[in-house]
Amino acid sequence: MRRYFLLLGFLFSSTCLWGQTVIWEENFDTQVGKGVWGDGAGGVTADFVGVNWTLDYSNCTFSEQEDYVKVAPIYSKGRFEARDCDGEAIWESENIAISGYSNINITAKLKQTGSSNNQTKKYIRIYSVVDGVKQAFTTNYEGKGKFDPLDASTIISSGTNLKIRVELKTVNKNDKIIFDDLKVTGTPSAPSSNDTDSEITAPDTQIADQTLVVVAANQAEKEVFRFKMKDEGSGDAKPTKPTQIVLKKATQNTLDWASKILSAKLVTDADTFSGVITDDALTFTITSGDLEVADGTSKEFTLKIKTATNIAEGTKFHIVTFDVQATALQFSTQPAANIVKNTDFSVQVQAIDIHGNADKDYATTVTLSAPNIAGTTSANPTNGVADFSAVQITATSQNVKLTATSGALSVQSSAFDVTDVIDVTSTAEQATLPATTVIDPNEVVEVFAFTLSDEGGDNYPTKVKQITIKPAASNQLLFDDAIQDVNLKANGANLSTTTTITDAGIVLNFEENDFTI
Repeated sequence: MRRYFLLLGFLFSSTCLWGQTVIWEENFDTQVGKGVWGDGAGGVTADFVGVNWTLDYSNCTFSEQEDYVKVAPIYSKGRFEARDCDGEAIWESENIAISGYSNINITAKLKQTGSSNNQTKKYIRIYSVVDGVKQAFTTNYEGKGKFDPLDASTIISSGTNLKIRVELKTVNKNDKIIFDDLKVTGTPSAPSSNDTDSEITAPDTQIADQTLVVVAANQAEKEVFRFKMKDEGSGDAKPTKPTQIVLKKATQNTLDWASKILSAKLVTDADTFSGVITDDALTFTITSGDLEVADGTSKEFTLKIKTATNIAEGTKFHIVTFDVQATALQFSTQPAANIVKNTDFSVQVQAIDIHGNADKDYATTVTLSAPNIAGTTSANPTNGVADFSAVQITATSQNVKLTATSGALSVQSSAFDVTDVIDVTSTAEQATLPATTVIDPNEVVEVFAFTLSDEGGDNYPTKVKQITIKPAASNQLLFDDAIQDVNLKANGANLSTTTTITDAGIVLNFEENDFTI
């Protein structure tokens, strides 16, 4: 298998990295979640779609959702784990053809987590199965209880078909049995037919630094990178036949490849190859014979990618910078539901594209309009946001909406009401009760007194519209039955009220401006 690794983001001059003796390998990085786990109701959920290995879990019990035998995530990669499976699970690889190799070396990494040292209920064993014959690895084939990480390995002289078999068990929810990084290498039995004089070089003309609009990059694949594969023709008389090309992510790439690149394709002449996208690599696997660079010639490859809709402005992919172009405005900070007439309030307006991405370099002036608007009505955006900190409405009204306009773009705010005064500094002091009084049914008697104060500081009076008096828990009087009417005095003068009396309390309503402090 030929594997070419390119580090996107740097000029490259290194020769290709060869893997001529790698026969097969499995690291589970693209298979997270594959396997079996409890469904929380005594049953199991299984997912083996797209994997080429098998799992026998017939002796396992999964009593909780957290019980499993599957590929689990570890940082941005994957590894195979068993957790509280209450029985032995058996994992087997696909059939691996080894007839063309000798001195076949098989390696794997085994480990565990947790505190249990029960060696009969917590273990892992690894075997080779060559042409149907099962044999334990010669080095570190078994880990039991609480063991240190093991590098398991074995060597097979020859054979036709190979499978790798792993037996694992754990019965404790705090313990895990783990294996990863399986690899099979060998020495070709016959002289290599592979080309030995190929290299990766810069293209004749590299794609120039460019800015891609986020919306456009989502609608169609864009060319973002080129390189050349060259067969030096130095006397081996063999063509280059690559079977895998891997583009690695460089540090200056700020684009999240796994979540933001929707598709990646390598194009050369009439051939197009689709890639597998991970956090740090684009991997193009090519069927043997589908791509050939003739001896002494070269082919140029162009990388095309299609990206997601939610990419922040200024994000980098190699020589590409993503740009957001505003197609709309939005009130990122809306006005409050109730605004006081002639009082400053603030809103913010942001420039966005059709997917809601912020256009941080948008600089066109934004203007606010509404009936009776005053104060700050025009602002220049900073980082795509226009900040209006001192807007006023000079007349009372209901269902008012602000309209923000910038060039051909406009948007309306949510509706709000404009009132004369809303005073939030008024407080009621502790009530003062007169001595117990026997009340004649025909008399009007003062039974309750309290003080209502305006604390000042806002330049507005308190305009009282409603007072509610509720009975305390110790009160035994049924208001609805015993109270015929209520009079309320302020500074010795009767106040005009509309009164409602129920057992739940006394509600005194005042007309606009009838009771002002």
